[in-house]
Amino acid sequence: MEAAGLAIGIVGLAGQLARISRECYAIFSQMKEIGNAHDAVLHDLQREGLRLKRWEHAWGLDSTSSQQSQCLDPSDERYRFAVASLARIVAVFTKVVELQAIYQGEPEKDDKHGKQGEQEKDDKHRKRDNLGFGHLLSRFRSKSLCPGTSNDSQPASPNPHLSTPSLNSGDLSLLENPKILANKQLLPGLDEEIASLNRVAQNIQQFVPTYRKLRWASMDKTRCEELVGRLTKYFDGLFDVLPPDDTVSRMSQTRPPNLSFDIPFSLPEIQLNSDFVGRKHLLEQLRRKIEEGAAKTTITQVVLYGMGGIGKTQLALAYVYHYSQDYSSVFWINAASEQTTKISFTHIMQQLIKHHAKLSDNPDYTQIGWLLGMAGKLDSTGKLTVQQPSDEEHIVNSVKEWFTAKGNTKWLLVIDNLDDLESFNINDYIPSAPHGTVVITSRRPESIQGRRGLEVQQMDNSEAEELLFKTAKLDFEKLPHNEQERVKEVAATIVQKLECLPLAIAQAGAYIHVRKYSFSRYLREYNANVAYLLSKDWMVGKHDRSVFAAWDLSFKAIQNQSPKAAELLLLCGFFDNNDICEGLLQRGMKLPIDDTNLEDLIQILFSYSMANRIKGQDDSFGIHPLVHLWAQRKLEVEPERHNKKATEAFLIIASAITTPKNRGREVKEWVFERRILPHIIAIERQMNTLSMENKEVLEAVGKLYTVYLGHRYLRKAEEMCKVILAGNEKLLGTDHPDTFAAVHDMAQICYEQGQYNEALEFYERALAGREKALGADYSDTLTTVDNLALALGADHPDTLSTVDKIARVFHEQGQYNEALEFYERALAGREKALGTDHPDTLTTFDYMARVFRVQGQYNKALELYERALAGREKALSTNHPDTLETVNNIAVVFDRQGQYNKALALHERALVGTEKALGADHPATLTMVNNMAVVFANQRQYNKALALYERALTGKEKALGADHPSTLTTVRSMANLFERMGHFNKAQKFRERASGGGSANATH
Repeated sequence: MEAAGLAIGIVGLAGQLARISRECYAIFSQMKEIGNAHDAVLHDLQREGLRLKRWEHAWGLDSTSSQQSQCLDPSDERYRFAVASLARIVAVFTKVVELQAIYQGEPEKDDKHGKQGEQEKDDKHRKRDNLGFGHLLSRFRSKSLCPGTSNDSQPASPNPHLSTPSLNSGDLSLLENPKILANKQLLPGLDEEIASLNRVAQNIQQFVPTYRKLRWASMDKTRCEELVGRLTKYFDGLFDVLPPDDTVSRMSQTRPPNLSFDIPFSLPEIQLNSDFVGRKHLLEQLRRKIEEGAAKTTITQVVLYGMGGIGKTQLALAYVYHYSQDYSSVFWINAASEQTTKISFTHIMQQLIKHHAKLSDNPDYTQIGWLLGMAGKLDSTGKLTVQQPSDEEHIVNSVKEWFTAKGNTKWLLVIDNLDDLESFNINDYIPSAPHGTVVITSRRPESIQGRRGLEVQQMDNSEAEELLFKTAKLDFEKLPHNEQERVKEVAATIVQKLECLPLAIAQAGAYIHVRKYSFSRYLREYNANVAYLLSKDWMVGKHDRSVFAAWDLSFKAIQNQSPKAAELLLLCGFFDNNDICEGLLQRGMKLPIDDTNLEDLIQILFSYSMANRIKGQDDSFGIHPLVHLWAQRKLEVEPERHNKKATEAFLIIASAITTPKNRGREVKEWVFERRILPHIIAIERQMNTLSMENKEVLEAVGKLYTVYLGHRYLRKAEEMCKVILAGNEKLLGTDHPDTFAAVHDMAQICYEQGQYNEALEFYERALAGREKALGADYSDTLTTVDNLALALGADHPDTLSTVDKIARVFHEQGQYNEALEFYERALAGREKALGTDHPDTLTTFDYMARVFRVQGQYNKALELYERALAGREKALSTNHPDTLETVNNIAVVFDRQGQYNKALALHERALVGTEKALGADHPATLTMVNNMAVVFANQRQYNKALALYERALTGKEKALGADHPSTLTTVRSMANLFERMGHFNKAQKFRERASGGGSANATH
């Protein structure tokens, strides 16, 4: 072989070996599965791969180089030595086969033709082995000089770095012999060795893609580090043999710059609001959670979660600005969607490129591209050239590699607006590193999974007021002293109405500033048109959405995920915003007890922080007052849809009420009714939007009436009763039985409010109406009752109920004989028709006993009370409100008899049980409180008595009104107590107040 031909063969071999080395580096650069422990190894491999590229460019072996291989002199020992070094580099990569055999076995290969015979598989394995890296070692053995054979003509290696245990001393001996090229001598077998090596190199290059399928999860870290160390030595040797051109030499001898991790702080994407105030306790909590995470050998991740407008983003920004000096770099990602996340990663990469370019006076963007894993992806100005989706993924992976690089441990990554957990997995974008800090903001509490969480709640009052003053541009300290207290008081009212929600307060302050209003003027406008103020963006140039717009975003996301959950949220706008119990919805929607769909819908509302679990209760949830207001206003622009949803909510509430009109319901029903009373009151406000010509709606109003009456919301019960009466008269006519029933209910309401004359009028109207329907004409109450008995039957429930009610009216009017006559008649009929132990019969016993008690016939009273008590304990339970009422009445008798200890024991039992069943503010409870006070007064324990009287009076005034007979009874009792205590002026005032009231016998 001539020297020229030999040179061409060597040049071709060099190119083949360089390409193989590049592809091997590419394989190692994709070892994503080997874990965080190998991040440093991967970084070193990337660096050495970049050095190889620079060396190729210097020698003219790459396609982009301006150098020409023809300029290489085959007689130059450096070039010959370089080829030998490349061969050794390739040989180092053959150690992968050994590692594979130890940890993974043969690499898997796609089978495009389904199952094949075992023989065919064996043939393929043999063929693959013949092409493998392992085969390269044997082909690198010299055919003329075998390992271990003496070779005096072989000189020592010109570079001590090139010794490697991977190759024996006789390997590549012909290629390394200085006499071969320098003296242009041809030794036997040299051309064959070069040709053989070329063939092997070509086979290896064809087989390299198969090794991309290798899984490196079990790769031994020590072996990887050893591999990189040997490669580094060989590359050091390569850079000892460079072309003679001084410019190229200087450029190539300089190692590529290492990655830089100290990135100057800059967040062009988002700025901290200049009006940010307070939140010190949250900043401290966030700092502690980050420090706790930093103490571990894993990446630190903290999630700031809470409802929209609560200040999560501003809190994250405040942390960044407070502690940026503690981090080598800070980056911000908008994770509102996967696309915005990818765009943010592109911005980060561009920022890294720009930073590395500033490290040099004459930046080489080709080199920077290789350094950042973006080779071929930058234009001449350093801008990224993203042409297809795979480029975006490449950018994300390269940025993540930068985060995981060895030595890059002090970075902070903020992932903002992570609310979409369904469309993409944010974990695909979080670096897999044993270091660094990630702060996430989200409305979704479940984003905490596997991370530390910190709930961001509303500001405290002082912080909220400070924010209001700052955003309104009002310097509180410069106000006249006589105005400061007034302004501060109005400011406190404003922030309370805005529930200390940062976004709402900031918008309020901006509105006040823009309009040049006083706080008082804003408060008046808020009360008049709150929806308008909260639906507009007043922070021009500082924020891109109003308070309501923030929740519109969440609502839209909920709609996309579950339209039913979105409808549930709107439905809840018609309820009270607190303690929306699942039992109410289950009963009202008539769902099976084991139905889980409702819980799934509620969970979605939790997921977007549009609802929250009530603390200490796992069966109910609440909605922030302003979100509740937003839900109410959401439908106002669609009147037809609004009325339809209001009717749906109204019927759900009514369907949940299973209470009969009589008081024989169980204790659990009393408790349930008391719990849902706020929702009943809330839904009642929608009655003006409902059609009272709808029979179903009218029946639902009747359910509300029953609850209001039972819990002594007498004014509301009267309102419901009037609606029912008017509706029945219009829908059914004045002579319909349901209309008469409504008249009868009006009589009962009047009776309960102490309006006895009005009660008798309604009772007589009810009876007269029934008589008219029967064609009879009667003039007085007694005759009317007689004929009602003839018409309906003496033992008909309507007859007996009316008899009983008229007896109560006579009782309250002090006509005891007439009352007893009617009670006895009702009792006889009820015992015959219903039985002795029926709740209605027992009620008559109880009321008859009250007459005897008032008449001072205590033994008769006790006999009837004890009979009623025994029956009620058996029929209803010991803790039923009706049972406890009888216990209270027996205690009153003992008090009248002077048996105070017995009286107090029974009063205490009655009071505790009634408070539990009906609530502390129920009129029945307050009557028992009043009666206990009477006993203490009789024992001359005046301070105890006064405290109980005051509690009873306050509660009755609120529940029944200042002029209700029961309220006035307590007023008279307090007058008597003050007189016994010697406080005569107070006693006189209370007597004057009671003098215009009703009967003293109203309750006691």
